[in-house]
Amino acid sequence: EMPFAGTQLAFLDFDEFAIDAGVFEARDGSLTFYFSRNRPWSVIQAIPMVDPATLADVPPLTLLDGRLFSWEFTTREGPFVVEHQGQLHLMYSGGLYFLPSYAIGDAVGADPLGPFERRADDPILATTASGALIGPGHHSVVEGAHGDLLMFFHTKLTSDSSGDRRVRYVPISFDGDGRIVLDVPPP
Repeated sequence: EMPFAGTQLAFLDFDEFAIDAGVFEARDGSLTFYFSRNRPWSVIQAIPMVDPATLADVPPLTLLDGRLFSWEFTTREGPFVVEHQGQLHLMYSGGLYFLPSYAIGDAVGADPLGPFERRADDPILATTASGALIGPGHHSVVEGAHGDLLMFFHTKLTSDSSGDRRVRYVPISFDGDGRIVLDVPPP
C-alpha cells in the first residue's frame, strides 16, 4: 500500500528515498506524476493524477527499472516527458551526477503510463570526446520564442569528481522516424 496515493501533493510523505518529481499533461488533458525512487537502485515511476494537486489512489508504476551493467549504472533520475506526433519521449539522467559518465537517455512509448522502450543508441547526450560537454544531465525542455524546443541541462566544468556544474542548453528537433535529435554546438 502506498501511503501517499490519493493524497494532496502538498502533504506527500515518501517513506522511501524519492526525488525529481515532475508532472506531464497529455494532449487529452490527463496528468501524470513522474519521479525517481530507490528500490535499491533507482527507478523511474509514475502515478496518474486526479487533478493538479491529487494523485490517483493507485500504486506507482515502474516505467524504467534498474540496469546496473549499462551506462545508467545505479541511477535513473530527473524524468521529463516530451510529446511529438503521438510518441512520448521519457527522457532521464543516468549514471552518477559527479562523474563524466553522467548522461541523458530517452525511452519512447505511446501512453504516459508506459510501457517505454529505451533507445538502443542511448545515451542521447553524453560527454563529448572534445570535452566541450562533461557529464551532461538533469534536464528540462521548454518551447522557445519561435515555437522551437530547447533542452536545458547542467554540465560539469572538469572531468574530476567535483560537483561544480553550469547550465547549458541545446535545440531539440526530431528526425523522420520521430527520434530526438540534439543540435550540440561544436567546441
